[in-house]
Amino acid sequence: PKYNYIRLSINDKAQNWHFQPTRFTHGHTAAPTTQGPGIFKGMVIRACALTNNIADLRREIASVIYLLLDRGHDRDGLRKAYNAFLIERVDRLFASERKHLRAFFSKV
Repeated sequence: PKYNYIRLSINDKAQNWHFQPTRFTHGHTAAPTTQGPGIFKGMVIRACALTNNIADLRREIASVIYLLLDRGHDRDGLRKAYNAFLIERVDRLFASERKHLRAFFSKV
């Protein structure tokens, strides 16, 4: 059955710009090694707060993972940040999906 609800997701307005903004440092810069996982965790927390369904949340998490891996960030650091996010921030809305979300990182 169809339900009457509003589907919320994140719109990346930078896609409409005619130039490439620099939003994240490269993984091989002199920045601290905790910077990539910190950026990742912050972006995933933002996605969890703004989306209201699991499909959009998974899509947003995957896009952040691909973005940071393309920029050379450490996969193990991102995995630790993701697990910390699942422990700290998955609220009642997505609590039943915690096991599936944990396995989702390995598939990406």
